[in-house]
Amino acid sequence: MPWYAWLIIVLALGSIVGGLLLLRDSAKKLPLSEEQLKRI
Repeated sequence: MPWYAWLIIVLALGSIVGGLLLLRDSAKKLPLSEEQLKRI
């Protein structure tokens, strides 16, 4: 594959991981129950 295809894949994976981390951090600030935290 060309180099820019790998760049797009890395950016996509990075945005997914970043989004999950942001969701997890915001979930800690909100008063959620333990069951909801386990789902996340």
